[in-house]
Amino acid sequence: MKLKTLKDLMKPAHCKNYAMLIKAGDIKQEAIKDIKSIMELEKTPSDKWWEDMTGHR
Repeated sequence: MKLKTLKDLMKPAHCKNYAMLIKAGDIKQEAIKDIKSIMELEKTPSDKWWEDMTGHR
C-alpha cells in the first residue's frame, strides 16, 4: 500500500490499518506542536504586546 499524503492515512476507523491511523494521529499532533512552537519563537515583541493587550493567543 503506497501512501501519498497524511489524508491517505486518515481513512475511516473501520479500515484494517487501524494502527496506522493511530500513528498518523500521533504524527499530526507532533507536527501541530512543532508548528506552534516555531510560531511562538518567530513572534516579535510587538506581537506579544498586542496579544497581551487584546487577550488573543
